[in-house]
Amino acid sequence: MLKLGKVYRGQMVDMIISNAKLQRRAAGMVQILADCSEAEAIDALAQADNNIARAVLIAKGKAPDCAEQLLASHDGILRQAIASLDKP
Repeated sequence: MLKLGKVYRGQMVDMIISNAKLQRRAAGMVQILADCSEAEAIDALAQADNNIARAVLIAKGKAPDCAEQLLASHDGILRQAIASLDKP
């Protein structure tokens, strides 16, 4: 999973959210990875259609369509997408 880019900072960011328990876990992951509040994490997940990687980028200030394009340009790998945010 690490080599496939499905894990970021020890968190499985390519998880399918299929129940309330996983919804809470996903919100917690977004909150930790994006350094945001629980409410912001829940809102970001809603905007991202429960895609954790996209929600992290949204919580970091990207628009949903921009977050999707950013992930697509980095083959869905959140680590690379976030690294590109830090480049001038």
